[in-house]
Amino acid sequence: MLRLFRPVAGFRAARLAAQKTRSASPRQSITVQRVRFAFSPRKFVRNAFVGGCVTYLCYQYYDAKVISPILQFLDREYESLSTKEKTELDKELENFDDSIFFPIPFTTAQVQSPPYRGSDPEWAQFSRISKDKPLQERIRNELAHEVKDMVEKHPMIGPRYGNSMRIRRYWLDIDFPPRPPPTFEQSGILWDDDGLHWAAEPMDSLTATQLHNILWPTAAAQSSWAYASTMAKQHWFQFQRLLGFDVPPPSGPFSQPRTAALDHPKFPSAGRQTPDGRSADAPSGSGKGSADMQPPSSAPSGGKTRFSKDVDPSLPSNVPQMSTRPFMEFLAKLRKTWEPARPHPPRGSIIVSGFVELESQNSFIVIDVIGFWDPKKRALDSKSSVMKARRIQMKFQSPA
Repeated sequence: MLRLFRPVAGFRAARLAAQKTRSASPRQSITVQRVRFAFSPRKFVRNAFVGGCVTYLCYQYYDAKVISPILQFLDREYESLSTKEKTELDKELENFDDSIFFPIPFTTAQVQSPPYRGSDPEWAQFSRISKDKPLQERIRNELAHEVKDMVEKHPMIGPRYGNSMRIRRYWLDIDFPPRPPPTFEQSGILWDDDGLHWAAEPMDSLTATQLHNILWPTAAAQSSWAYASTMAKQHWFQFQRLLGFDVPPPSGPFSQPRTAALDHPKFPSAGRQTPDGRSADAPSGSGKGSADMQPPSSAPSGGKTRFSKDVDPSLPSNVPQMSTRPFMEFLAKLRKTWEPARPHPPRGSIIVSGFVELESQNSFIVIDVIGFWDPKKRALDSKSSVMKARRIQMKFQSPA
């Protein structure tokens, strides 16, 4: 019974011995030394004089060996010019803008353009085009053939549905916009002959769109969130099944229609079938993929929970496999939200919108299109056109 108090007595003895040792050791005195930095005017003047002399000598040497030969060469070249060439050079120098603009990040602003007025040349062009019916039909036909060429050259549509297509029909409307497309401005610091001041410079629409996609990656953020949420739901589902709970598989990102749509090319469709009866949206190995999407087997009967000690980790069948479903959900969200950067149409362009139906050897393809026709160039602006597949229907279908 008394041996239980022995550790306490030993601890007290050790603490008393430490106090005696601390009191027996002599104390050390701390010496504080103060240092003062004295300012010497004579030394400062001497250093300033020597530095100024060295700087002046270096400048004179650089001016004599570098700047003066260049100025003399330019004077000789200017004197050798004719009177007409001197006049043209003087005009170019007068129109030359030697100001420097320093853009400030996150200051890009979109400015709405004022509506067209009756005195504007663009409105006069709209009036002439609205009365020219043959020109309107030529614009529609030109846009339909451009859609046909784009679909035939598509790397996924052509090999699957045929490279030879014809225009079956199209419905295209011509609209005259009430105002020009918006412009972009970038704020920053301008350095010119008058000094430094705050200014705004015009910015290209394509550059502004690309800069916005880089600084605000909305599509990448939404796709990453879809990937993380799908991965978390999948792990939670597997954890519940591992503990023996008979829970149904989660819905939403795990549904088959969402994942099957990823195997479709850029132009999607719904409910299509191949001639042999299989779904055209699913790949050839869709049967194997569906087997991987089945939930793990439930716990044995009798209410026994299968813990990790009941599973042999050496068996390959018990090693958890990473499903490709989160990555497929990432791709689906990215394809849905990502839009490539396109420039705005030129000022004075007319809008041609509608759909074009194409016919190939084995399918019908309907494309929604928005095009812009530039009256100044008398041609379509292909850089700002937008095309999207509405429906792809196979000609031959067989029962399942």
